[in-house]
Amino acid sequence: MHFPLLSLLVCALLVPSLACSKVKSERCQDICQKETDCAEQRGRDGETYPYDLDECIDACVGLERDSNNRKKVDNHKKCADKAGDSCEALLECRF
Repeated sequence: MHFPLLSLLVCALLVPSLACSKVKSERCQDICQKETDCAEQRGRDGETYPYDLDECIDACVGLERDSNNRKKVDNHKKCADKAGDSCEALLECRF
């Protein structure tokens, strides 16, 4: 009888923290997916441009968690959004 109540309590405490980290990783997912798509496009154009989506996301989330580097992620996200579908513009969005 106590187990379902305990389980419910644990879930209630974890869900808000998971929601916060999900928002951050969605932002990083968006940025990194755009960069991965551009890397794939460049690869089809004959250029070698290796890119790892998961590695990018991990690095981005790490930067977000650091108060000194969070602003860099904010600026990069703004630039990536402004770049739209332009890979050339996205490549100019450097930290």
